[in-house]
Amino acid sequence: MSLSICSKLNMDIDLPELKKELEIIQRLQWHKESPFIAENVPGLNTTVYHSGNWKVVSLRSLGGSESRTDPGGPSIHDYEYNEMSKHTPYIRKLMSYFGGDIRTVRLSSMGPGMTIQEHCDTFVALQYGQVRLHIPIQTDENVIMRFGKEEFHWPEGELWYGDFSVPHSVDNGSDKHRIHLIFDAYITDKLLELFPQSEQKAIAAKQILCHQNSQPLAVESLKKYQCDFDISAALLKGIFETDDGILGIISGQIKLIDNSELQFWLDEKPLFTLEPLSDGLFKFRGWSVERTIEFKWHEDTLSEMVWQFNCGLHKTLVSIPVTATTEKSTKPRLVEKQCEPCV
Repeated sequence: MSLSICSKLNMDIDLPELKKELEIIQRLQWHKESPFIAENVPGLNTTVYHSGNWKVVSLRSLGGSESRTDPGGPSIHDYEYNEMSKHTPYIRKLMSYFGGDIRTVRLSSMGPGMTIQEHCDTFVALQYGQVRLHIPIQTDENVIMRFGKEEFHWPEGELWYGDFSVPHSVDNGSDKHRIHLIFDAYITDKLLELFPQSEQKAIAAKQILCHQNSQPLAVESLKKYQCDFDISAALLKGIFETDDGILGIISGQIKLIDNSELQFWLDEKPLFTLEPLSDGLFKFRGWSVERTIEFKWHEDTLSEMVWQFNCGLHKTLVSIPVTATTEKSTKPRLVEKQCEPCV
């Protein structure tokens, strides 16, 4: 049973209210669209697939930055609404349906006659535990989205899911701006209820993981996971949304910051925060539970971290030896929790 490349979701949308808020936002500053690129990773390069006439207003972003137009990714920051969102109470109301499981919220404007070249947005699809959803606010029948060899026109005021991990492109063959409300969300049972019934069955068959909130650990528990390690730079391609692999070996650390949270560092620079799912099992802040790090012990000594990369039924495990940097590391007594698939 295969997943659909595009699906119209069942959600009531008040299009006139969206258009009212768009009128206000159109008078404010829009920024050039930019893809996510992890900070402090040596050698990363990201390709831009448009000529520059693609503008974005971020309402919710990593760290709440108004200038960040990217969709987010693993980070030391979490997602927050910014001052722009105060102009969009109806959009905030729509997003409240999903609770705290929303990542970024953006208004995206694509200029008349513009083309977004074919590309893939890595890891943005159901099978990766997170989705990108669109609500067209202003569009035209001559705006065409292509996913592989299939063509779609998404009408105004409808909620659509697309598998943006496959090659896709957009042509605005009209004389007006195509403006969509675009938001990224973690997979939850509540979100899946919006999908057609047939799609829900396919999702269940793929054993896609539902999002889980982090479970706070005491400082003494967090201290046990401080360590040093060497990581293959090529592995970073599987961690971050990027188009270029990197050669070589990079030194890394897991550090306890401000006695409150663990961070993943490379070459003495922070990349992302580790959020505990249980004692010994962590997810990346800013990302779904399709990627986790589980710490392993040899007798009573911290010895390795195991990275798990999920894609539905497909799972990849990568073991990286570590050297504990605390004076004493004691194996946790709690039963380790595993991520559960959506029901």
